[in-house]
Amino acid sequence: MSKIKFLSKIFLLCSVLAQAQQPKTIDSLIGVIETTQNDSIKLRLTNQVSFYFIFNVIERAASLLNNGITEAQEKQFHFGVTELSNTKGIYFDVSGQKDSARFYFEKGLDMSRSFQFKSIEQMSLSNRGMFNLNNGNFQEALDYFFQALEMNSVHKPQNIQEESVYLSGTLKLTSVLDKGTRIQIVVPFEMNIETKEDS
Repeated sequence: MSKIKFLSKIFLLCSVLAQAQQPKTIDSLIGVIETTQNDSIKLRLTNQVSFYFIFNVIERAASLLNNGITEAQEKQFHFGVTELSNTKGIYFDVSGQKDSARFYFEKGLDMSRSFQFKSIEQMSLSNRGMFNLNNGNFQEALDYFFQALEMNSVHKPQNIQEESVYLSGTLKLTSVLDKGTRIQIVVPFEMNIETKEDS
């Protein structure tokens, strides 16, 4: 019995330490944002830290996003403005401000296409798909997910997990559309895809 208690305490300690590492990493990234002279690094990290705060301390995300977008516009760093605009759409979506979310998702998608930032275009399509799915616009969501899946196939991402995420979302939507009714999907559906070339 004491062995089980000991292992439980070790597991609990490891869990606490693992969770404590993420805020330390965020603090380190904020330090880099505040000190780096490299605009590209600063704005990319601002986007990553903002994304973290959207789901953890949403109040901090708004100021980071606004400051990042302003700075990117002043420096005419189009990639930064585009990426941060897309993330600002996520911020508004999570905070329940649908009109603002739609505006920033459209802005991010339009800019990504205008400047041919394919990675952001793919994220924007996926975000538009999730936005429409969450708002009951299943056919529009399906259209955006298929566009993201097609881009994912064409541009051969390094992380195959992205493709499975798009595909699982698409399969969930197809199931809803085939039944002809709106249902809430409670059980997540996952499909693992392996794309290893034969030697």
